[in-house]
Parts: sequence; C-alpha cells; structure tokens
Amino acid sequence: MSPQNRLRLSALLVLAHLAREIVTIEVIDKLREHAAALLAELGYDNFTALAADDDLGAPSIGPYDVIAAATTIPPSLIENLTVGDRIAISVGTLWSQKLIGATLINHGIERVSLGGCRFVPLVGPHGFEA
Repeated sequence: MSPQNRLRLSALLVLAHLAREIVTIEVIDKLREHAAALLAELGYDNFTALAADDDLGAPSIGPYDVIAAATTIPPSLIENLTVGDRIAISVGTLWSQKLIGATLINHGIERVSLGGCRFVPLVGPHGFEA
C-alpha cells in the first residue's frame, strides 16, 4: 500500500474513532474494500464505504453535519448540506492548504479560515489528478 493510501486509511481510522457516523466515498476500489474490512475487524460499525463516481457526495444518505474533503468546495458537496450544516475542507494546492470551516446559511456559505493544514487529496474531476 502506498504512503498516500496509508494516510487515507489512517484518516478514516481517526475519524471512525471520533465521529458518531462516517460516510467515506473512495475512488480506489481496493482501498475502499481494505478500509471497510479493517474498520469492521477493529469493531467499528459506524461507517459506510461507497464507491466514488463523477459526482461527489451521497445525497441519498445525506444531509451531513460535517464533510471533509480537499482542494475547493465543489457545488455537489454543498448540495449535500442543509441550512445550518457545516463543512470542513482543505483548500489550496497539493502541498499548501488551509482548513476552511463553512456553514450553509440562508443566503450562501459563511466561511472561516482555521489555519494551515495538509489533508488527504480529493482526486477526480473536482480535485487533483489521481
């Protein structure tokens, strides 16, 4: 497993431990399968691992309270939110990112910069090249 995929898996493990429920949408099938098997083996039952397609998010099981992703805030992720829901997303280049916290409000999105970070990159049409 590549270092980047190990980082993705480590992030899932941390999130599964901290969050009430996790929905992960993974573009790499083997990584999704490995993550689901490992989380189940470790006793975590608070996650759903879905295969990615050209759209982002999973509106059929949303809306979400918080979404973590990378690069920019794609409109398809915003569509998974309802007023008052939050999104946490790293925005920037592959090597230099800022963590942005945003809340969907009646008239758009209220954003706040939470500082520098480096997050597992979102890959695909709305993110970085795979």
